[in-house]
Amino acid sequence: MPDDSSTKAPAKALKKRSVVPIPDTITRIPKYPPKLIIFQVASSPYWWARTYEGRPIKRSLKTTDKREAIAAAKDFYDEILLNKRQSINNNPKKSTFAYCAQQVIAEDMARADRDELSESYAITQRGLINKHIKDYFKQIEVADIDYMFLDGFRNYLFSFGLVPATVKANFVPVKKILDYAQKANIIKTSPLLPSVKNEDNPRGYFNVREYRLLRTTARQMIGSLSEVKQRKVVNGEEIDKKLRNIIVSEELLYLISFMIYTFIRPTDLKSIKHEHIEIRHGAEGDYLWMPIPPSKGHGNPITSMPRAAIFYKKLVELRRRERGDPQADLSKEYLFMPQHENRKYAYRQLARQFNVVLAAADLKDGPMGEPRTLYSLRHTSLMYRARYGGEIDAFKLAKNARTSTEMLDRFYLSKLESSHFTASLHARKPSKRGRKQTTIYMEQPKSLTLSDMMEQAQAELTETARDTTLEMRNGQLSVASKK
Repeated sequence: MPDDSSTKAPAKALKKRSVVPIPDTITRIPKYPPKLIIFQVASSPYWWARTYEGRPIKRSLKTTDKREAIAAAKDFYDEILLNKRQSINNNPKKSTFAYCAQQVIAEDMARADRDELSESYAITQRGLINKHIKDYFKQIEVADIDYMFLDGFRNYLFSFGLVPATVKANFVPVKKILDYAQKANIIKTSPLLPSVKNEDNPRGYFNVREYRLLRTTARQMIGSLSEVKQRKVVNGEEIDKKLRNIIVSEELLYLISFMIYTFIRPTDLKSIKHEHIEIRHGAEGDYLWMPIPPSKGHGNPITSMPRAAIFYKKLVELRRRERGDPQADLSKEYLFMPQHENRKYAYRQLARQFNVVLAAADLKDGPMGEPRTLYSLRHTSLMYRARYGGEIDAFKLAKNARTSTEMLDRFYLSKLESSHFTASLHARKPSKRGRKQTTIYMEQPKSLTLSDMMEQAQAELTETARDTTLEMRNGQLSVASKK
């Protein structure tokens, strides 16, 4: 019995101190400093790594395979050296900006895994933090950050020649990090952020002539192949390197008109399936009712213009013709590039085709040099509705287009000029009673003849006789003058 208790006691103590290495498992990594080791612990099935940088730094390698653990330990050590060269503390205190930044990154990635925000957004935020933000803030205590320090960060960003929009974008993760510190009770209040004047740079749209040219060019280029090359100078000699081939597909022709008449964002093309489209009948004919997946915080269904149904039906015919089945069920298929499960790649393919057509039609830039992309089709859609459609409340248009009235005014309709709505500006409000309008006017004076004067005198005598007649009112006697 004593022997049993003596053997169990060390194991129990080892459990409490979970990162204490089991002596027999300690292994050094060949060609690396002796301070880097891998080992196992009693409370975990995984291998661990340990090195020293002022004090011990330990990390679980998340593998039970020893060979994989050695490879992971090398990456771990290389990361420690890289952080040291960049003046990043490998053992940050929980009150530092760097620690809070790591927590915000982890929180964003976790939210992306839960589909609470897009993965691309989380990756973009992480990129901003790891580029300029981490270099400037380093290991500063969050409590030491004030307005003047943040204003210095603003000037630091401008020193790289960044545009105001990019500078403003860098302050988004900074604010999230400071808000995290406040929620974690590291600071009581978050400091004020310096303002960054951001000039709006709306994309160009297509006028009617340009839109017709765009569709004509797309139709003529169906099935054509364009080579994309990169020109480099090597040893003073220009060399063209082929990057890819781009074939313009028939679906691009339908995509252009589909976007014009549905108000959707280009990024929605990645997620729209046929099950998100319902053909309904209205006073102006068939139209599309589209409860498509949410995007940019908006999830309300979109109602298309009537002509969208025409091009959607043509797209359905194309898909069934490709399948060789006129009754094929397409409900679970994506509308555009359904053959690609990687929807980011599918979107890039559509954007590349569109750019080829833009270049062929000489429409890549607008009259003022503004660049044109797939997003220009959304701008064109809203501009056409404002210019050529009937009267509609701006709130209703913004809601249907999944945006706000502010964004509608600042970006989408920013190219709208007063000459585009002159008729509406000059229109009169109709009479409430619906009566015909009458006008009182006076003719030019003329010379009177003798007969005219006699007629006028007779009219005055008649009017005088009528005015001197007294009528009985309330039971009193009426008296009439008689001659």
